[in-house]
Amino acid sequence: MKKLLKELMKLCPGRVSIEIDRHKLFNESAAQVIGRKPSEYGDQAMAMSAYNTIIRIEAAPINKPMPPVVSYHYDIELAIKDCLNQIKIWQQQEKR
Repeated sequence: MKKLLKELMKLCPGRVSIEIDRHKLFNESAAQVIGRKPSEYGDQAMAMSAYNTIIRIEAAPINKPMPPVVSYHYDIELAIKDCLNQIKIWQQQEKR
């Protein structure tokens, strides 16, 4: 995971935000939060509810203007991989 995080931070210096279980600050379950806007959480919504964990990563490269990528997951390593994948896909599309 350390290697993946370093890669993300290198691509997005100063533009990486990670939130882990913010819902617990408000005494809410992941299911309650996800239930308000289920489409925002994508394919991982059921797993996040089951684990009562919401990890949100937002990142954007600064060398090219691009909208931030956002990943929601129950596993931080998989969330980082998802962000990296989204950035690589966007960069490939820009080359065309």
